[in-house]
Amino acid sequence: MPYQILVSNKSGVAAGEIVGAFPISHVFSPAETMGEFIKAGGLASSWSRLFSLVIGTDSSYEDIKYLSEYKGDGITKKYFFNQPPSESEEYKELLDTGQVSRTTSEILAFIGDR
Repeated sequence: MPYQILVSNKSGVAAGEIVGAFPISHVFSPAETMGEFIKAGGLASSWSRLFSLVIGTDSSYEDIKYLSEYKGDGITKKYFFNQPPSESEEYKELLDTGQVSRTTSEILAFIGDR
């Protein structure tokens, strides 16, 4: 079953913080994803782009829930999401829709650890 990773973006920063990994059944608020923002009546052009949604298509939440782990300090996340290059299909998709769906191996290529 697919899973979701919510990433917190910061303008001008090449890496986003992984807020958490979630089962595909998790429903986000309009403040968290562009899709929910639009469903709630917002316009794509006014979406703040504070968050991006990364959907894994070929593994389960159980396989990737470790991406939500913190370092020993209990504050800093162990993993982060590297922004795709601006000329990539992933970047364009994230910019246009606020989300991207890929296989786990494709997603893990963008994951870094501390």
